Amino acid sequence: MCIRDKALYWSMAAASFLCVQLSACRTIGKDELPNRGAVEAKTIESNPIDSYPTATLGEEYDGALPFNDLVLPAYPETLLANRWPPVVLRVRIVVNEGGDVVDVVLLDASEQTALFFSATSAALRKWAFVPLVKIEGGPGSSEINYHGFISNYEGKATALPFHQDYEITFTQVAGKPMVTSSRE
Repeated sequence: MCIRDKALYWSMAAASFLCVQLSACRTIGKDELPNRGAVEAKTIESNPIDSYPTATLGEEYDGALPFNDLVLPAYPETLLANRWPPVVLRVRIVVNEGGDVVDVVLLDASEQTALFFSATSAALRKWAFVPLVKIEGGPGSSEINYHGFISNYEGKATALPFHQDYEITFTQVAGKPMVTSSRE
């Protein structure tokens, strides 16, 4: 087969696959909505100076990335009967030099957000991060230990604490909890 024939073959194969996939779809009626839910977490973008220091000449920063799966809180079952519209919490996580979340602070307090804060705090305290590392030039090397791992850096390296703000949104679909996650 020549290149043009191969391209035509693969185009036809893709179109056939799409037709098979579309024919397998059906419309779900209103009464057939699945009982499911989600909680959403969205990073609140902030000025980096507010979260950690600005690098100066000869310095750079590394890390401050999620180390594990950032498991979201569960919608508290005791609150499902209220059938509230989406409830949004704004929280700040404080991460220590070892990459562990050591504090969760509620930034916007209301009667509803306070009811969801306990579940949120418990879940977010299980999050772990690769620590924020300040790297400076110079002779030698440095080791940074976190969560049972060791990272080696050329020159002087120091693990630093940092914080990050999030919006956590609790919603319900068909009376069931929803907690979903997105990151800007």
